[in-house]
Amino acid sequence: MTPDQFVKVFDVLDAGFMASWIPATGLLFIVLTGFLAALPRGLQALGIPYLPKSNVVRYGPVVFATIWTVGAFALTFVPYHRHHRLAASGECRMVEGPVEQFTPGPLARRPSESFTVSGVPFQYSDMDLIEGFHATAARGGPLTPGAYVRICYDPSDSVILRLEIRGFAGPVPNHVGRPSLQPHDPPSAAPTPVDLPSWLAPLLFGTVIFDLIAIMALYRPYLGAFLRIGRERDRFVLQSELAAGRSVKLSTCTVYWDERHRVIWLRPRGLILIQIPLVVGRLHVDATERSVIGWDICLAPASCIAVVVVAAGLFGPALAAVGGQTWSLPTLLVGGLIGLALVGLNVAAFRSRMRTFLRASFPQIAVPSPPIV
Repeated sequence: MTPDQFVKVFDVLDAGFMASWIPATGLLFIVLTGFLAALPRGLQALGIPYLPKSNVVRYGPVVFATIWTVGAFALTFVPYHRHHRLAASGECRMVEGPVEQFTPGPLARRPSESFTVSGVPFQYSDMDLIEGFHATAARGGPLTPGAYVRICYDPSDSVILRLEIRGFAGPVPNHVGRPSLQPHDPPSAAPTPVDLPSWLAPLLFGTVIFDLIAIMALYRPYLGAFLRIGRERDRFVLQSELAAGRSVKLSTCTVYWDERHRVIWLRPRGLILIQIPLVVGRLHVDATERSVIGWDICLAPASCIAVVVVAAGLFGPALAAVGGQTWSLPTLLVGGLIGLALVGLNVAAFRSRMRTFLRASFPQIAVPSPPIV
């Protein structure tokens, strides 16, 4: 290669549709939301209990994902098609000369680089979704101040469609098509990461699994320690076929009549156990053992405590690191309060869902009491 020879370091015709991952992500969401919309029919065919949703909640995500994907494809493919056509037909505008007023992009979240060639300004960023050259020097781009270049660009938006550098001796394959984004110089040192306790994840997942197993087994000694998060005073007469002292599997729930304590434990079945996790119903039976005089919604305590502890261990050191400390009691308390707030939000959601589920399940085990005259 002679010093006067131009070397092509980027060509939009070689790069292809670089933003194709955006509509491709939308297609993935369409498939996922479509599967979730069709899931109820499959669950019904398999006889797996689930909580049905309204058509708006069921099909709304599919419609949104479809609209988003079509819009993303239009916004990305139209400029790609235009740039590809200009470069292929030779209708792009040409400019040649030395790189002047070169401002390299910094190693930042959105690095931006700019320069001029024969009075024509160009500006781009590594984060741009354009179908054109956008590799900054800080990320391994080939441009340097004073380099003699020949550029084919779109006059409407100054996107670089083809870049040639005279006498370029760099790694050409890395710059033809998709530009290399590897920095020439090592990036600045990142902040020292916060060392988080290794027991956080096992503690949280372990307690959740423990609570789910206890709920599925209706383990009475542990159910008695559940936290009451809701109470109602509805009155029902029990169905005659509901026997005391044994578990009965119904269409959407499993019940166990604890004759000793005069309570009936009720838990969801199938997919409902995941839709409303970590909660059970407790129905109080009167002295005649034929009527329900009220019921409670109870929450598994171990998982709630674990969320608070894990939040303290997760957010406490992180908050302390912001102040340049390893950890401190106030930051642990703040982390615990964050965990307590998360528990409170979930308690409100679980209570509302479980109340609706219990009212829908009562006809399977009881009939309304006759009015008192």
